[in-house]
Amino acid sequence: MKIRIHNEATVNATGRRANRNSKAVVRISPFKIYASELDAAADIGVHFSAISATVHGKCKTCKGYRFCLLSDLMSHLDEVSEGIQSMEESAKKWDELTAKQEAERKAREDMQNKLEAYKARHMMLVAHEEKYSKSLEKARHNHSMVLKQLEETSKEISELEEKLANGGSN
Repeated sequence: MKIRIHNEATVNATGRRANRNSKAVVRISPFKIYASELDAAADIGVHFSAISATVHGKCKTCKGYRFCLLSDLMSHLDEVSEGIQSMEESAKKWDELTAKQEAERKAREDMQNKLEAYKARHMMLVAHEEKYSKSLEKARHNHSMVLKQLEETSKEISELEEKLANGGSN
């Protein structure tokens, strides 16, 4: 809802409970403009009389919030300025927290990708180990067969050399 401040300016206000006699209300920190005391009361969950008491100086705060009429805002500029600074600090902290969470999410994602790569490499190495252990087993068997044949051949050579040295007779 737009509220006319004077002939050339309007502001956006929250709420629909305003009538032509309603006055716009400002929550000072965090800053928010309401179309009426009823709208402000509905937003924070209190009876409108509690907002009215705060606006008219009978109470300092209502549920921890400070309120004033929009027409009295100039007399509360210091408080509004502090509220804006507080909101800026909160926004900065939020941005820092969001950046930190994004960095942590990226780091977790990188670790997950690395883990998946290591698992894939591990599975490949296991498959190679199985293949090579079978090959190694076959090679050991072949090696022992070659050694056996080498031993038999060496024996035959020794026997033939001995026969030749004895004159070639049986």
